[in-house]
Amino acid sequence: MVRARYRNGLDKPSLLKQGEVVKYTIRMNPTSNAFLPGHRIRLDITSSDFPNYDRNHNTAANQNADATLKSANQTIHHGNKYETKIILPWIDSENQ
Repeated sequence: MVRARYRNGLDKPSLLKQGEVVKYTIRMNPTSNAFLPGHRIRLDITSSDFPNYDRNHNTAANQNADATLKSANQTIHHGNKYETKIILPWIDSENQ
């Protein structure tokens, strides 16, 4: 998970500006999965994962002290100058 304000690091919070296009690099912890024929992967992009994770008020206010909530919309830019990709390492099962 990457909260937008901490996309440059937890020590460098920076709010998004409406209409601003920003790049996100999300590094995953080591994991492993065997994808068999017909399997699929999914990427979820959302403002919040409440109640599994803390709620996102979508404001610049202190999340722990302010109850004001604001709706948010996400836009995924892709194609042409906006390169979008998911890189998954590949291990050939025959060479295990």
